[in-house]
Amino acid sequence: MKEKQIILNKRPCGFPSEENFELIERDVRDILNGEVLIQTLFISVDPYMRERMSPMKSYIEPFGLKEVITGTMIGRIVESKHPDFFADDIVTGFLGWQEFPISDGSNIRKIQPLPVPYQTALSVLGSPGLTAYFALLDVGKPKKGET
Repeated sequence: MKEKQIILNKRPCGFPSEENFELIERDVRDILNGEVLIQTLFISVDPYMRERMSPMKSYIEPFGLKEVITGTMIGRIVESKHPDFFADDIVTGFLGWQEFPISDGSNIRKIQPLPVPYQTALSVLGSPGLTAYFALLDVGKPKKGET
């Protein structure tokens, strides 16, 4: 089976453009015991990712050149050889921008059925939503009458 992956082709100077990325096609390897094969459904594109395109170190490592870009995603398990995950489980995790990432289970978690679309786990119910929530309530600490 083949899959498409997005790699960082070269580091951007200023605003990223199409030339900074490359869409490649590779074979998907067979999974090993303890691994799962995931079909990507949604990928999050977040502001911190621009900083990761720079070679400067920060709280998170920069993207490697000619490597698959990583970020938060939502996917459906296609095949499992892991005791905690089963085919058709919906998961979220920090994986590559690719059609069929493979995980050992350490960087994914199941998403329980919700009364909202799954992709909200990448926005209001995910890291961006939690960042806004805690920034407002724990850092900003708004008081009645403040605008």
